[in-house]
Amino acid sequence: MPQPTLGTFSQRVYDGMEPMQWDEATQGWPLAIYVGAHGDVLYQEIEDYASDSDDGEHVGWSMFLDIDRCPDKGLPWLAQLVGVNLPGGLTAAQQRTMIKALQNWQRGTRQAMRAAAQAFLTGTQTVAFQERDTSAYKLSIVTLTSETANSTLVLNALNSQKPAGIVLKYQVLDGQTWQMLKNTGQTWAQVKTNYLTWNIVRTTKPT
Repeated sequence: MPQPTLGTFSQRVYDGMEPMQWDEATQGWPLAIYVGAHGDVLYQEIEDYASDSDDGEHVGWSMFLDIDRCPDKGLPWLAQLVGVNLPGGLTAAQQRTMIKALQNWQRGTRQAMRAAAQAFLTGTQTVAFQERDTSAYKLSIVTLTSETANSTLVLNALNSQKPAGIVLKYQVLDGQTWQMLKNTGQTWAQVKTNYLTWNIVRTTKPT
């Protein structure tokens, strides 16, 4: 049988045991198999994390502080360094997006609220804001029915980034509200020209 392929850690250990390899090939590589069974399973992952990159560009362990190189399992640890509490159920890509967009010092901004909501949206991930909805302390946010699988998760995400003292009104709609249409500045004559039916007005994606 051919010699087993070992990870870098196991191979280094195996190479250091050369005096014990005198009958390996004849016996079916028992020492190599034994070393690989322990080294590849228990230590190779640590070896990969701790070693400098082959091109010399990155030192060992540095990947855990690089959002683009960090292993998926290390993302919750990295998130805490920038004040991000990752909710459960996110994909690795969604976690990376939240870490990049939701640094603690951005909490309370439109950018942070939008990024928090978009982690749970599909499609174009539309998040429409209407600030000072009925007063200076009220905020209305709309997401689209077709893009919102779980409105509770979206609402919780928005509240986690909402400024203190602001009353949030969150709605999941097929399209824009009348107020959003009014905010575009169009006259009724323009609305009648731009939309063939009132249902099209209602279901048009908010801007």
